[in-house]
Amino acid sequence: MSVKIYRNTTKPEVIGSCPQCHSEVLDGKQKYYCTNLFKGKCRFSLNKHYFRRWGEMRPLSKAGMSHLLLGRGIRLKNLVTVRKGHMFDCLGYLAWIPQFNRWGIEFEDIYWHD
Repeated sequence: MSVKIYRNTTKPEVIGSCPQCHSEVLDGKQKYYCTNLFKGKCRFSLNKHYFRRWGEMRPLSKAGMSHLLLGRGIRLKNLVTVRKGHMFDCLGYLAWIPQFNRWGIEFEDIYWHD
């Protein structure tokens, strides 16, 4: 009995330009990442389920990621704080988070729900 191994031969889709090194950002299975990430020349990658920590179960969409890569904000609704469970809405912008030494989303214009 022979076993056939099929590899995914489709090339990942280009989403936009890397904010760190200006190479292409690709749409991977679990994250968006720079083409130079695996070459060791860049550190940009963002998990598609980045907002799960704040109660958002849907993954970050391609359209949302392309807005972030263009320097635009994305509207985030009904997120929940980790410690106290307070609900809030905000605008999210792509940013380098120095205390974690990685890329992430910075929240601005926060509106707290009652």
